[in-house]
Amino acid sequence: MGKRVTFLAFVVGCLAVLSGCAGPTGSPPEGGNGTHGDPMRFQGILAAGTDFVLLVKPDGVYGWGDNRFGQLAEDPDTLPFRSTPAKIPGLDEAIAVAAQFGIGENQRHALALMGDGRLQSWGVNPYGQLGRPQGYPTGTRTFEPPDYVVAEGGSEHLANAVAIEAGRDFSLVIHVRDNERRVLGFGDNVNHSHVLTQNDDWYYDPRPLLRAEGQPLVGVQSVDAGDGHALLLLEDGTVWTTGSNSHGQRGIANVSDRYAQQVPGLADVVQVAGGREHSVALRRDGSVWAFGSNAEGQLGQDLSLTSTSTPQRVPFPSGVQIRFITAGGTHNLALDQNGRVWAWGSNDHGQLGQGNSGNSSPTPVQVKGEGCTGTLSGAVLVKAGYDFSLAVVQEGGNLVLYAWGLNDRGQLGIGDTVDALCPRRILAWAPSP
Repeated sequence: MGKRVTFLAFVVGCLAVLSGCAGPTGSPPEGGNGTHGDPMRFQGILAAGTDFVLLVKPDGVYGWGDNRFGQLAEDPDTLPFRSTPAKIPGLDEAIAVAAQFGIGENQRHALALMGDGRLQSWGVNPYGQLGRPQGYPTGTRTFEPPDYVVAEGGSEHLANAVAIEAGRDFSLVIHVRDNERRVLGFGDNVNHSHVLTQNDDWYYDPRPLLRAEGQPLVGVQSVDAGDGHALLLLEDGTVWTTGSNSHGQRGIANVSDRYAQQVPGLADVVQVAGGREHSVALRRDGSVWAFGSNAEGQLGQDLSLTSTSTPQRVPFPSGVQIRFITAGGTHNLALDQNGRVWAWGSNDHGQLGQGNSGNSSPTPVQVKGEGCTGTLSGAVLVKAGYDFSLAVVQEGGNLVLYAWGLNDRGQLGIGDTVDALCPRRILAWAPSP
């Protein structure tokens, strides 16, 4: 319990004072005169998946949206979806969550990082993405309730985890061993061009991601998963990628083998984010770079550029310093130094928050406020789901969660299944004292 209280006190302290909190995962971007703290210090409290959401509040984990595969930790036969937030039992000690991201129709799973460094997982497990034998092997899609992820070798419980991420049907964990931060993976490896870098097609026992045969990639600062690729940010500010490169989303022109490779020409990076077939990187100077598919303008470039493996700078107005990025299926969100939210890419369901739908925007635009009036401000965290968007805003002494975009499975949490073209208020809560 102590670890959980310490973590949450740190998180909400950052939110309460908005003072650029220091933490264990590196330095925030430079620049800007805004008063807003570093969102990277508490990003794990909110997870936006393909069509469901998980949120860590001071009293536990809440979930809403699609539940056809039990990703809300309830039997899908009795609860196909939920359109309002509800607490998930048994996860009161969780300090971070991860939600499956990808277009796989028959795969949904979720992870929770507990205060003692162990992991719990739930959902379906046909490829071993839950990190345990229940519901495995492939072809089995039965709901598995929350339980602990096994350790390397398949026995006991994995411990000493510090961060989690979920791709379409695979999972990634930053794990500390002998004071080294490395990434362990489990789940589907073969259908994503060996995103887990191992020889086996799929497996449930956690294994390290490799930079070469027998050489785990170490010194990993953070990790983010796209649909079928992964981005690994190292402590030295370099970016390495694994998995599918169908549109250049790995930032590499020619992938030579199944191992992690470094993205050339991309340095001094402080955050990475993966979309369906594109990737985004935030540099320390507050600039944003993107590569991969540009079919909806998600690289911030004219649609005449269909795709590229070369990082492209996303254009923001002069004076804007980006502090945090997040990638959806084909759109992105960014949070600047003054708590303003920017969006670009696909807008087919209103996920750009402009009061309309159907018009992609390769140029970042400010998200409008509630009721489509003014612009959303005071944000301290943003998260992009596959076709929807979320923002945590500080209003007085409370934190307020807003959502907009696709809502076909209740993923906006507003009590219905109607798309929202501008931010809608979901819930508010008071940070722990």
